[in-house]
Amino acid sequence: RMLTHQAPIQSQFEKNLPNSLNAEIAMGNVTNEKEAADWLQYTYMFVRMYKTPQVYGITQADFDADPTLEKFRRKIIGVAADDIYRAKLIRKDNVKHNPNYNSTDLGRVAAKFYCTWQTVATFCSKDKFSVGLHENMD
Repeated sequence: RMLTHQAPIQSQFEKNLPNSLNAEIAMGNVTNEKEAADWLQYTYMFVRMYKTPQVYGITQADFDADPTLEKFRRKIIGVAADDIYRAKLIRKDNVKHNPNYNSTDLGRVAAKFYCTWQTVATFCSKDKFSVGLHENMD
């Protein structure tokens, strides 16, 4: 029965997109939003988004209006970039249409040692807390 009623395998890449984007920025392969959206086009996630857009929240009208899914790719790249920006893994400029991305030292370390952006964000927030606590004790 499993052979005849197979469910298609969907990509789980979106869950780890911020970490992969950080690694690409740290290596210098991606320097702006357009390059990141183009990079995303070469992933299995894009293949699945293109074949079954409704699974990824893309309506038929959205797909018809943007058959290359560039707007959607830029949107999810923007969300991932915002996550790693808040975690201080990248710097980005304030250009609205195609922001540039630059890795920070923290971002390069996180990419090299496979630290997730959530771990880095947690570490940074705890570090600030402990510094503040230590200063209050003096």
